[in-house]
Amino acid sequence: MDEAYQELTEKYEAIANDEALSEDEAEQKIMALFEETYAAHRSDSLGLEMFTTLVVDCWDYDRVKEELEKADPLIKANSRVQRYVKLAEIQQSVKPGCPYKDVVGPNAQTGEELSISAILAKGKPVIVDFWASWCGPCRREIKGKLSETAEKYADKLNIVGIAVWE
Repeated sequence: MDEAYQELTEKYEAIANDEALSEDEAEQKIMALFEETYAAHRSDSLGLEMFTTLVVDCWDYDRVKEELEKADPLIKANSRVQRYVKLAEIQQSVKPGCPYKDVVGPNAQTGEELSISAILAKGKPVIVDFWASWCGPCRREIKGKLSETAEKYADKLNIVGIAVWE
């Protein structure tokens, strides 16, 4: 297995360092290398790594579904693969042209259930801030510009914060 990783690394670096290739050409060659490596290692840890990379960076939803059906049980059962596939499903459901899906959750101040559609119904523009408690930049943004904006434009817009991690 170490030999396979070493070979992949060498091929990757050769492509990445090839100054004759444009950025797009290099990216296409790297993706092809990952697909080739996955095809040769469908039932081992290198194949698992290539599968997750391809799901995240290369394949569209239909390809993800197709490849998952053919995947080795090692890959199908992997929790990281399952999370990535779920993410691909979510991305598929929010593409342009897909039906609107309302976001509903508890109002942090009142505990009442609140939906984005109810906020939109108020007729003001809405800023939706997706944040996580562990994210320093998120917390700084809330205390900084979002708070300033909320105070300055309270009569003209609504701001909704959605904690996405918890």
